[in-house]
Amino acid sequence: MAAEKEDIGWIKNCLARAFEMTDLGELAVFLGLEIKRDRCQRVLTISQNSYIDRILHRHGMQDACPSPTLLDYNTRLVSTTTHETTESQEVNLELYQSAVR
Repeated sequence: MAAEKEDIGWIKNCLARAFEMTDLGELAVFLGLEIKRDRCQRVLTISQNSYIDRILHRHGMQDACPSPTLLDYNTRLVSTTTHETTESQEVNLELYQSAVR
């Protein structure tokens, strides 16, 4: 274990000589991914809870409850672009795409 820490220190020093860098400690967030590490159990957990919460708030669904209920396989989905819609049914394509991408 001590040898590994020495190797890591050596690599950090080499990188610091070649690049401007700062050691921020153990990784907690990277590109929006939340990273948790349990060294004792050798478990690494990656989640996007903050990202999901932002999407739910953006679409007014922050109080929605998850449900394991699947869509009935007999349900027929219809495209709103092929059928007339009233103004209240008007689909905001940009808002829809931001929710499902």
